[in-house]
Amino acid sequence: MRPEAANDARRERETGWTISSLATRTTERPPSACRLPEADPVPAKLPPLFRVESICRLPVDEHRHVARAELFHAQAALSVFWIGGRGDAGIARDALVAIRWLGEPRCCDGSLRIARLVEAREPAATFNLFDTVPYGWCADRAVLKEAASRWLHASRRARRSFNERHWDAAQLRAYLAACGNFGPAPD
Repeated sequence: MRPEAANDARRERETGWTISSLATRTTERPPSACRLPEADPVPAKLPPLFRVESICRLPVDEHRHVARAELFHAQAALSVFWIGGRGDAGIARDALVAIRWLGEPRCCDGSLRIARLVEAREPAATFNLFDTVPYGWCADRAVLKEAASRWLHASRRARRSFNERHWDAAQLRAYLAACGNFGPAPD
């Protein structure tokens, strides 16, 4: 067995999805049980940014890959996938991202098909970072909810300052750890 095939088999066991299942199903119309309602404007109801909890890329050919990501926000947790070129390999775990939709949202193997994810590099003063803290980062959700509420009631200048200092995931994690009440969630 060639090394690439062994790696593909390992990835398929770890992720539970295969290149062939996603590559072929993306061109087919999904089953009606998996199709989202026509009248439900899903993208408009979702938050503008999500935190990437995990991401996996599997090569399709020399120029493309299938990527799957688990996204988190306090209002919604999503599993998404897209077919991309080698150039979009910059999205990493813990990044803040915006979803770029591919027409009508479609579900395939439990994941929504999207056009791509775009990393949010510039801090937004109106976006509450506490809403993107995954469960694995914080054991006490009540304390996190209180912190989110305090951020919401702070002045616009204070919110902007906080977001500028903590937009990077490592900085936000360090802040949460320094506060003491934000220990990692138990396994």
